[in-house]
Amino acid sequence: MTTLDGAGDASGSSYTLADEILLLQDEPYIIPQEVAVDDMNPSEQISTLDTAIDAITSSPDNVSNPEIYDLIRSYLKHFPNLCPNACNKLLDVIASGMSNALDEAQRELDGEDPNAYASHAETLERFAFLLQWLVSVAEKHSGARSDNASSAAAITAARGGRRGTGSKSAAAAAAAKSGSGKADAWAWSNSIPAVLALMSKAARVRSERMWTVSAARDAFVSGCLLRPALLLQENESYLKVQPIKLGIFKVICQAVKAHGQAFSAQTSIMQSLQYYEHLAEPMAELLAVMRLEFDYERLGEEVLREVAAKSFGAMDTKSPRSFGRFLVRMAELSPRSVLKQISLLQKHLDSESYPMRNALIETLGLLIKELALTDDSLNADGAANGAGTDEGADENRGTAEARKKQIETFFDLLIERFLDLNSYVRSKLITVCARLLDLPTKFPKQRTEITNMVIRHLEDKSSGVRKNAIALLTKLILTHPFGMLHGGELSLQEWQARFDLVSKELEETEGSLNLPGEDTVDQDADSEDEDEDEEEDDDEDMDEDGDETVTNDDEDEEEDDEDAPPRRKSASKSKSKSTKPKAKKGRRSGVDMQALAAAQAEMEPVDAEKVMRLRLTKRYYTDAIAFITQIETAMPNLTLLLASTNKAEVLESMEFFRVAYEYKLSGAAAGVRKMVHLIWTKDNALVMEDGSQLKGVRSRLIEVYRALYFDARADMNAKDNVARIAKNMIERTFGATLAELTSLEEMLKTMQIENLVHPEVVNKLWAVYSAPRAISAAQRRGAIIVLGMLATARREIISEQIDVLLRVGLGPLGARDVVLAKYTCVALQRLGGSVKKVKGALSDESVRYPMSHPLFGRLRAAIQMSGDVLKGESKAEWFSLAENAINTVYLLGEQPDAMCTEIICSMTSRVFGGKPAVRAASPSSAMDEDRDDAGSDVSMADARESLSGADAPVTGDAFQLAQLLFVVGHVALKHIVYLELVEREYKRRKTEADKEKAVAKAVSEGKASKAAAAAAAAAVEELDQVAGNAEDEIGEVIASVREKELLYGNRSVLAMFGPIVTHVCSSPKSYPNELVRRAAVLTLCKFMCVSSTFCEANLALLLLLTKSKDAVIRSNVVIALGDIAVCFGSLVDENSDRLYAGLGDPDLSVKKHTLMVLTHLILNGMIKVKGQLGEMAKCLEDPEPRVSDLAKLFFSELATKENAVYNNLPDIISHLSIGKHAVDEETFARTMKFIFTFIDKEKQAENVVEKLCQRFRMASEERQWRDIAFCLSLLPYKSERSIKKLIDGLPFYQDKLFQPEVYKRFQEILAKARANKTAGGAGAGRGAGGAAAGGAAGEGAGDLREFEEILAQAAAKGEQDEALEGAAQAKVAKLTRGKGRGKTSSAAATGAAKRATRASRRISVASEA
Repeated sequence: MTTLDGAGDASGSSYTLADEILLLQDEPYIIPQEVAVDDMNPSEQISTLDTAIDAITSSPDNVSNPEIYDLIRSYLKHFPNLCPNACNKLLDVIASGMSNALDEAQRELDGEDPNAYASHAETLERFAFLLQWLVSVAEKHSGARSDNASSAAAITAARGGRRGTGSKSAAAAAAAKSGSGKADAWAWSNSIPAVLALMSKAARVRSERMWTVSAARDAFVSGCLLRPALLLQENESYLKVQPIKLGIFKVICQAVKAHGQAFSAQTSIMQSLQYYEHLAEPMAELLAVMRLEFDYERLGEEVLREVAAKSFGAMDTKSPRSFGRFLVRMAELSPRSVLKQISLLQKHLDSESYPMRNALIETLGLLIKELALTDDSLNADGAANGAGTDEGADENRGTAEARKKQIETFFDLLIERFLDLNSYVRSKLITVCARLLDLPTKFPKQRTEITNMVIRHLEDKSSGVRKNAIALLTKLILTHPFGMLHGGELSLQEWQARFDLVSKELEETEGSLNLPGEDTVDQDADSEDEDEDEEEDDDEDMDEDGDETVTNDDEDEEEDDEDAPPRRKSASKSKSKSTKPKAKKGRRSGVDMQALAAAQAEMEPVDAEKVMRLRLTKRYYTDAIAFITQIETAMPNLTLLLASTNKAEVLESMEFFRVAYEYKLSGAAAGVRKMVHLIWTKDNALVMEDGSQLKGVRSRLIEVYRALYFDARADMNAKDNVARIAKNMIERTFGATLAELTSLEEMLKTMQIENLVHPEVVNKLWAVYSAPRAISAAQRRGAIIVLGMLATARREIISEQIDVLLRVGLGPLGARDVVLAKYTCVALQRLGGSVKKVKGALSDESVRYPMSHPLFGRLRAAIQMSGDVLKGESKAEWFSLAENAINTVYLLGEQPDAMCTEIICSMTSRVFGGKPAVRAASPSSAMDEDRDDAGSDVSMADARESLSGADAPVTGDAFQLAQLLFVVGHVALKHIVYLELVEREYKRRKTEADKEKAVAKAVSEGKASKAAAAAAAAAVEELDQVAGNAEDEIGEVIASVREKELLYGNRSVLAMFGPIVTHVCSSPKSYPNELVRRAAVLTLCKFMCVSSTFCEANLALLLLLTKSKDAVIRSNVVIALGDIAVCFGSLVDENSDRLYAGLGDPDLSVKKHTLMVLTHLILNGMIKVKGQLGEMAKCLEDPEPRVSDLAKLFFSELATKENAVYNNLPDIISHLSIGKHAVDEETFARTMKFIFTFIDKEKQAENVVEKLCQRFRMASEERQWRDIAFCLSLLPYKSERSIKKLIDGLPFYQDKLFQPEVYKRFQEILAKARANKTAGGAGAGRGAGGAAAGGAAGEGAGDLREFEEILAQAAAKGEQDEALEGAAQAKVAKLTRGKGRGKTSSAAATGAAKRATRASRRISVASEA
């Protein structure tokens, strides 16, 4: 290369930039005067480079000097071996030289010599070549690629923003600190912003004047400026630094705008989207910068057109996501560009790739947002600046009407996607709709459609879709457009009342003005929801005119200034809207237009405005009522979703009901009440896919209840807040079921433990409970219920107020209100503490009081209440009171047995003593009144008989006898528990005594304290082993007392009641009183749990009572049988059929109790299943949801036991398919479909195939064939052995294949087997043994084809034989009629023909097989 002292003319230069760039790509790159940089140490590298720096500093044109140029190229070629300081200096010499050269060229631009500017071309080309080479090698070898830590540090330094020498010195310091002498220690990223600024400066060159040849221009701009910029953007970390990202964008935009590089940039953008996921959003940002700052929109449109032309398959995963994110970002930054191409992009809504469908849905949502917000801003401008501004804007953005149509079109496209097959698309759609609801424009027509679709998707099979649907419903309530006239509440009753009022006012106004045909118009308007055809034509206009007029009209009066655009819009269109709806309604109602026009002309302007306002208000109310009704139809499904297994769904449902309750939607209160059961959920935090963490259900439930009921309000003083919270707590108990009260107790207990209940609230509850003035019974009861619940966490709440309980609940008020007395007893039970007893533990932390405590006197009085005191419903409630009072006595009393003995003796003397008998025998008016009360309350069957017959054998008060029997039974049951406590106390005392003896013995031997303790412990362990026999003796004594003494001992009070109870239960005619019989049966059941001797003696009587006409008695007997099975299992095992019989009971409560008892017994292994699971399976299809849900729960739990469902499957099929217990085929199919979901092991499936095939042999009815074939079709057939067993069983079912339903099931089996083969072959083919697996799959497919042919032959043969059999039967019947033979011979001949035909069919097909 010849030496060039100065810059020559570009046209005559031997330097060609394009050729140099091509040569650089070859390996090795030849440099004529190459310097051996590899052999230099750092100081030599710097000193040698200083010569080039001096030359370039003196004149940038010296870069053309071969020595200088080759020296710099040598440094770039050996860049990895440079020290960090040398890298800095190398960058400095290239950057400063190029910058100075650009400045000199710029000065020549305005000179007189036209060639002077072009003379700088070679110098700039050389510098540009060196710069792009530097960027390339720096990217490849510098610290940007060394490791993540140094890269992050470099980016942080770059983000600091200092450029020039400061940043370079910082980089040098970092390099020195690292101790590395190589280029990989150089923080290149600190210098990138300065390099990009230099490129941008170079891009301002007037390339058309500098280079006359386009190839030279492209080499400079594309090769040396655009390519390095594109290289830098491939590094994701650079794009996180704003100066670097904006620098890259600026270089690319300048290349496109000033130098015609649009095609290169477009190609690069498409490749970036295809291969670099991180460039999706930055490419959209680049195009937005190009449009906004460089006024070049065409490139964005070209890219969008190219994206629209692409197609994506279902298996594409990477590129559709990247292109999708690009489209969404484009719609955010350049919605107008996307809007122009949306007709082309729209085809991706039907793309096979769901990420592209997702992206289009999100894009459409952003376009709707853009159009809606543009609409508002145009209206604002139009009202302020006049029509001219509107026209000018409409030229660019389309008319308002066109925008409305576009919005409607986009909404239609979105709503179509609700039917998308992919759940991710449906979920994304619902999310997009939720964002659109936040817009100021309310889209009334579309809101209705969206609400309908979302309510449907509450039953979607995908939990993600359901979750988002619930959230969207919540958003629909929060953003509803009906809050302008009367606030935001959505009480249907209030809106209906307003609608009726305005309808009446409108009717009166129209009547006074004699407007023709308005009644018809109103009727049409009211019924428009039912007329779908008119809705399409007219409702659209009404939505635009009517709804928006109402909205804006109301906004004029009530809304804030921030809603000014809609108000101005209303004002600008008021004239046209005042007449247009009338004409439209006249057309719709078919009235005389001339008469209507004449009537309107005669109206005063005030009257016309009033009529219009009333009509629009009525329409407003109609829409509000329709929306409320829509939301309320979703309430049942949302209540079910509260019990979902998906935590996110449950949390969204809770939030919905919280919002709905605050908006006063009817049905929300029921949902909030159901929600309380979620307190039993295991409270684990859940991390979602997006990284967000969901709160636990329990904690969220408490938050919701606190927000609705238990949190103080800022607008109330402390006293009012306490009263409000106490009132809300009490109201939660009103009408609550036992399950709801139990859940509420757990929630309040949790709140009390976490100190979320203020002491003042507790004091207020006590004040309500003990209020001296007359308050409602429900309030007083609610107060003590809540106090009892809170006391489970803190017993001091009750223990400090015992005197109040005795004075109120067990005093005169309790005597009048038995329910209050009952809950007072429940509250007193909290004194015993709520610590759960550990099985086998001897400690007892319960609190007991002496029997002289006034508490027991009040309890005794409550138990001994006579029928004279109890009136009306109090008599039925007394039994619950007595139960809880006895529970309290046994829980808190030191000697409860003594007190209960006295109570029983006293009540016995009252029932069987002389005075009551005389009183009962004398037909006095008081007795008549008592008996009438008893009869009216409990429907005693003998009330009329005892009063009508003069010689009726009345011996006492029936209610008092029922009282006595109930108390005796419950005392017996509680005494069993008490005996266990006595046994435990005895063992505890014995253990303590043994420990004391061991310690005393160790001390007496004079051992040290530690040694004494150790010896004592060892002695106790030895004693425990020896004392086991003694404790067993204690247990045997207690068991003997329970077995022989309680019901048979000479000194036992209960002993004399055994025969009485048995007599009453076995003599229904003698004791027809319903209450007496119920009490007697209940006591009999409790006695039978005490003693096995008594149980065995009376078991036959109890089983007989399972057929009682009284459903309550049947329920009690079923529950008792379950308890007896726990106590004395062998007795019930022999009679379990009677227990299963309850599953077919006509009474729902009996059926439900039977199912619950059997579930408990079977799952806990307390009774053996002997083929009766078929009856349990019947309950799966019970019309009552509570029964079917319980049955499903039973089978789900049973499936967790080893092979339990599998072992009983044949019995279940037989039970449901044939015999007197059989169900119809549809029920059988649904039941089996559920049960077969638990046959999930391949080995089980294979054995079931074999057993079912053999069952064909014994089946004689076509119904059985169909059922067996259906069961076979439910199996998965994942293994070849299953298919083999099916083929092996062909002789058993080949003669049944002529039946179409049976043949259809085998076709389904074949299809399932083929699908499994295909999936298995594809999976195996991807592995190492793909060829062998493919061969095995092919062999299996051949077996299936052969099996299919055999099935087809057998079916065809069967059809022929069936036709032949039918013809033979017809012929035999004809001959029989002709010869006058009897029916017997005909039937015999027919049967013989059938048997022969089937035998021949079996033989022929078997031979073919």
